[in-house]
Amino acid sequence: MKRSRKKNIALAVIAIVLILAFIYFKNILVVLVGLASLGLGVYQFWSSLNFHRRAIRVEGKVTGLRRSDRSITYPTVSFTTTEGKKVVFSSESGSNIGPKIGDSVNVYYQPDDPKKAKVASFVLFWLPALLFVVVGAFFLFYAYIKFLAH
Repeated sequence: MKRSRKKNIALAVIAIVLILAFIYFKNILVVLVGLASLGLGVYQFWSSLNFHRRAIRVEGKVTGLRRSDRSITYPTVSFTTTEGKKVVFSSESGSNIGPKIGDSVNVYYQPDDPKKAKVASFVLFWLPALLFVVVGAFFLFYAYIKFLAH
């Protein structure tokens, strides 16, 4: 129940902001892009934060590497849960200077679903949220400056 109430409040706030934007800003597309980007950033931040709150951190070992067309490497990692279950997963984040086979990495996993594990990485957890918020703030600041100029 709490989640749907919070969702309804968030939708109401978004609707009010959009209505005010339509009334006060002539360059509505800039405002909409800014709000959408800001909203996605906040959503990404809360998703990452909730994942971290419930996750357990353990050490894992890189057991394999999968390469993409652009020389990006995605590690396959194995780890043992606190209950002693062995889990192997392929990371959804990769880089061109990632870990090597045999390297130890920190892994976060959900206790109720250890297959939903992630290699500890600022890029994976926080960079998307940060980028969306910065882009959204830039667009909204630009719209505000345009509004003041009129």
